[in-house]
Amino acid sequence: RTEDFEPNGLEEWMESLASTQFVKGSQGVNVSEVQTFADIVVKSELSEEDRQNAITTLTRFPLLGSGNIPGTLVFEHELIADYLAGRYWSRRISRDPEGVAAALSDRVDFEESVTAHYMAREIAKQEKGITFLIETLLNDSLPGISFTRILELLLMADPSSNILSENQIPLEGRHLNHVKFVSRNLNGFSFRNCDISNSLFDNCSLQKTFFESTRLD
Repeated sequence: RTEDFEPNGLEEWMESLASTQFVKGSQGVNVSEVQTFADIVVKSELSEEDRQNAITTLTRFPLLGSGNIPGTLVFEHELIADYLAGRYWSRRISRDPEGVAAALSDRVDFEESVTAHYMAREIAKQEKGITFLIETLLNDSLPGISFTRILELLLMADPSSNILSENQIPLEGRHLNHVKFVSRNLNGFSFRNCDISNSLFDNCSLQKTFFESTRLD
């Protein structure tokens, strides 16, 4: 029953579950985690019996099915899960970009996902969304693959050819595998010591661009 949950509780529960599934992939989310998420959004004034009934009901939610590992659950429709995960991460990235990027770091297919496209679209609509991504990339504390995820979001959110050059985004020594550079001005950029395995450079300007000691596979 909807009235058993806090305002927007069901939406928050679904988004939390979907974000965890997005990170873990096809192995699914442990039933105990699903119950923990549910416990957070159930109204505190319910009796213990009603509380447990509400939690149990959510573990049998119609959109969920059994994961590949016994004792786990997954959204049966991946597109729905990715969309909900995008909503979850979009609301959090402005408060904790490093944490969100780190959580997404294991998804090498991130840029191809519905989650990434949803996040990029939402960030692009915000007044200072693009500026926020640029400032995050210029922060030296952003490590490894976390940098890659923010870079992918920037490239998806802003298709302008000079977005990297005008803001002097440093790429040297970065993990850039699977990043798609399409119609970008990369003149004078240095990709020294970068991992560009499985990266795409399509219709890019590469005058005086350096690729020494890059990893290609």
